[in-house]
Amino acid sequence: MADQSHPTRALLLDAALSLAESGSLPRMSVDEVVRAAGVSKGTFYVHFTDRRAFLTALHRRFSEQLGAVVASSVHGCPPGLERLDRGTHAYLSCCLAARGVRAMLLDVRSDLAISSEIRRNVARFTTLVAEDLAAAGMQGSSAAARLYVAMVAEAALAELELARPNAEIRAALASFAAAPARPVLTAVP
Repeated sequence: MADQSHPTRALLLDAALSLAESGSLPRMSVDEVVRAAGVSKGTFYVHFTDRRAFLTALHRRFSEQLGAVVASSVHGCPPGLERLDRGTHAYLSCCLAARGVRAMLLDVRSDLAISSEIRRNVARFTTLVAEDLAAAGMQGSSAAARLYVAMVAEAALAELELARPNAEIRAALASFAAAPARPVLTAVP
């Protein structure tokens, strides 16, 4: 397997991202990717053992870039609602800027290798959100963080459909984060 930072590997990943802007990843073939990258099919297999490894690398690359954007946006901001708001807006803006990537990756969420990557990333973001909610005084911050991360993912999808930021959705996310915890009601038999 070739070096993960090899320029040809990046070229193949970039080619897939370009193709994803106008198509669906499950229907994208290795032949299309190598043709768009201008390399041989054998070169593809020097960098990726198979198509699944390629898709996983594509998702990992997107997640790392997304994580770097979010980290940069919250750098120096202590845990709390301001950091949560900054990170949320950075996440949504990054997803919107990479429309093809985000939409493309949703097509393959059921793939076992990629769903494992998604679970790791969700756990990482949930931990950060829980810190922010706990710092803001929210009880049950871990459970609330898990729900918040799911809402942000849904907000990203809604904005992708609109092809623009949605102020109403972003305001609703901020309201959720700032909402006081309510007692749990028991079910009536």
